[in-house]
Parts: sequence; C-alpha cells; structure tokens
Amino acid sequence: MDTKARQLIADIWLGQKLTQVELDHVISVIRSEFTVLREFEHQYTPYGLTKVLILSESHCIIHTYPEQNFISIDLFVCDPLADLEGVLKKVLSHFTTKRIRHEVLDRGIEKTAPFIGPGLRSEPTNSSTVEKAPEGKPLK
Repeated sequence: MDTKARQLIADIWLGQKLTQVELDHVISVIRSEFTVLREFEHQYTPYGLTKVLILSESHCIIHTYPEQNFISIDLFVCDPLADLEGVLKKVLSHFTTKRIRHEVLDRGIEKTAPFIGPGLRSEPTNSSTVEKAPEGKPLK
C-alpha cells in the first residue's frame, strides 16, 4: 500500500454567525469531492460540534465553536495529487471570513529525513534532527 497522502489543516474565523447552514456547506463540499462512508458527530453543551466523516480516501474532522464563529477542519486523503487547496476555496466561497490559517502537508513521503524506528524519536523542528536513545533506554 502506498503511504503518500495529503492533509489540509484549516482554522477559519468567520466574519458572520456560524450556523448549521455554514456547517452544512462544509459537509456538502466534502461530499462533492470525496466518498463519505460513515459519519459520526458529538454535540457539546451548551454549543459546539465535532463531526467525523470517514472517507474512502481517509477522513475529515470538523470542529465548530459557534460562540467564536470558528471552524477547524482536518482533511486527510490518501492521494498525493489531491487538490486540497481547491477544496478549501470551495469551502470558503460560502463564507465571509475574518481570518484564515491553513496548511497543506504532504504526508507519508520519505524525503531526506532518516527512518524513525525503535529507539529513535524525531522532534518537530525546522531541520531533520534525530536523537538516538541509549541501548535499552527510552529517550527523554
């Protein structure tokens, strides 16, 4: 199985009230671009929702914070050529936004970083540094 994938992480602060209409728009864009196999959701009290869409391509998780007019989207697809920027543009076409922060990551692609295996740990840094644990000891 190929490990190559893409992931969109998007934080969207709306310039309008976050309602079910906005959430339905996000979900309809995902449904139009991918194959939804299952859906789960959890409604928080007094407000807020987490929706999980299991896709044949992988998954999409949407978190809403209506009191902040904020939506967070995590979309992971097992297609290294997926146009996730285009998906985000379709999502945003329905909204007035105050601020957007997003990143598209290429996942499962071995670049120049060494293999991380038993006894090794990679820290998220700007460079590819790997620490090796002493034999039989965990890395602290």
